[in-house]
Amino acid sequence: MTIEGLAQSLGKEVLVIEDLKEIVFHGDDKPLPDKEVIPLVKKMFADREFSLPGGESFADCYNRIVPILNNLISRYKGQKVAIGTHGVVMTMMMGSFDRQFDLDFLLTTSKPDIYKLEFDEGRLTKTERLWCGIPA
Repeated sequence: MTIEGLAQSLGKEVLVIEDLKEIVFHGDDKPLPDKEVIPLVKKMFADREFSLPGGESFADCYNRIVPILNNLISRYKGQKVAIGTHGVVMTMMMGSFDRQFDLDFLLTTSKPDIYKLEFDEGRLTKTERLWCGIPA
């Protein structure tokens, strides 16, 4: 839904990849308030195996999304692709190529945020912040 308007304006199709959804924080369907999310995310970045009951760990989420991202980069080599996701997953994706995209980076992002990443032979060569929304 995040990039649906962009896709429509460009006459492109949206491909929904459920496994690129945000990290599952806990087994309950209710969203966590920000005052609980930030400390939880900090703990998850510090201990990659930690998870709440019914949730997934940082390591589990990372292992879920990174192969998909690498496949997309390979599959659409030389093309422009827009990926809409949430902050933790975006940070994990970017961090899989460059360790500067870590918890400190995540805490400086805004809602929404738009980054342009350029790749050459599967290597991240350039990152540019295109849009900065409301600070988190």
